[in-house]
Amino acid sequence: DAILKDASVPEKLKNKNRIIHKNTTRLKRLIDELMDFRKLQFNKIPLHVSEFNIKTLVTEILAYFHEEANQRNIVLSLEIRKDLKPIWADKNKLEKIIFNILSNAFKSTSNNGIITLHVSIKKEYNFKLIPNTSAEALEISIEDTGKGIAADDLEKIFDRFYQIKELNEQYFGGTGIGLEVVSSFVNLHRGEIYVESEIGVGTKFRILIPIRVEHYDSTDRIEFSYGNAKFTNQIQEAAPAIELENDTNKKTLLIVEDNLELR
Repeated sequence: DAILKDASVPEKLKNKNRIIHKNTTRLKRLIDELMDFRKLQFNKIPLHVSEFNIKTLVTEILAYFHEEANQRNIVLSLEIRKDLKPIWADKNKLEKIIFNILSNAFKSTSNNGIITLHVSIKKEYNFKLIPNTSAEALEISIEDTGKGIAADDLEKIFDRFYQIKELNEQYFGGTGIGLEVVSSFVNLHRGEIYVESEIGVGTKFRILIPIRVEHYDSTDRIEFSYGNAKFTNQIQEAAPAIELENDTNKKTLLIVEDNLELR
């Protein structure tokens, strides 16, 4: 970041650093995705619920895609009310949900296309995982004008490593577990996710999650703020110690990478 902001650094060098920065971020996200997937397998990934501004979050996420949108002449649009009140949710997991689906939208959408992120609040919504009551919900829809997904494939896109013929690069670049992680994170919130698509027209993902603190329970780690102090309803367990391997047990690692910039 310091190099990119330094006026004395030649633009040619900055361009190389932009590539490094972009791909470092990409690799970190892929590693985080694999770590989240592993934790989900063992039910070791709780919600960390806090109160935050949803407009600030989606604006920060969209900023990551502005450069690609400009280069490819894609219209990236945000539809959100200015006066949305703060919500209660797991900010980190919600960021990963939105980022992952936006990434897929960019992979599927051709140059000169349109991607729209719409954010709104539903006063009452009957969640399947919150029975016998209606809850206030955050509704996020991400719509693209991409290649679309065939009806037979829609029910399977959240399955692990599921591959759609001729759409592998569009919706299943990266680890191949991104949409399964997205679905799991939505379920952790007691929320719901839907997808509708038409070949040659585009795809729309719709996410609904409850946003009031009373919709979560004692199994979630809920963070409350009082001035500059923060308190949680749970004591976080200490991470287990990691034993270092003996030098005699060192392994050789072969890395195969098909992405030109990363390689």
